[in-house]
Amino acid sequence: MEGISRPAGAGPTVDFGGEKLQVSGRTLRHWGEIEAQILAQRGDPFDGIASMVNSFTGRKDVLQLVVETAFDKARSWRFVTAEEVGAWFNEWDGICFSIWLSLRDNNPEKITLDYVTQVVGDTYEGIVQKEGVEAALQWRESLTDAIGQASGDDNLGKPTGGQP
Repeated sequence: MEGISRPAGAGPTVDFGGEKLQVSGRTLRHWGEIEAQILAQRGDPFDGIASMVNSFTGRKDVLQLVVETAFDKARSWRFVTAEEVGAWFNEWDGICFSIWLSLRDNNPEKITLDYVTQVVGDTYEGIVQKEGVEAALQWRESLTDAIGQASGDDNLGKPTGGQP
């Protein structure tokens, strides 16, 4: 089944917010949205440069060096590395965003990023209180495993199914 679920767009179902929802695998569009989200969280580097220049009262040669360094770093600002994406998937924002991408097609009007963030937080806290942190981590991992399965990836992020 796993070999055809990715091209068919059919993923496993998960219990989420009191409903059974089908999980969609990550698509090229999702990866673009993930990269855009990471970049948006970084903020605009040129705003930082402008505020620094406007508030600088020191030597002009030092200012020139600082501005040149800032512009060099700003040039690479628009690129997101695989390591950054991997780390972001383990942060709260990345976890919720990834789950939202994979569930939103079930009901786009209801399943917003805010809704997913609230449900993930409430469910996680509820499990922690009743069963402990380990059980809550397992619940979260079951969601990310379902996303990986729908995407055709194994737990190590390697493609599965349909491979020669």
